[in-house]
Amino acid sequence: MPLFQQSADGNIQVVQAITVNSAPIGITYDNDTRQVWVAAYSGSIQVFQD
Repeated sequence: MPLFQQSADGNIQVVQAITVNSAPIGITYDNDTRQVWVAAYSGSIQVFQD
């Protein structure tokens, strides 16, 4: 899962790439906890700390 960042000049670059379970179907970010949640078709949910 690549993590992208947009700079002030509008360019977008990859900041980090993370391996996730196969067939991811959803991703969300929780601003309060600074966590990224990734759901997969297998029923798994992975949580990554930002």
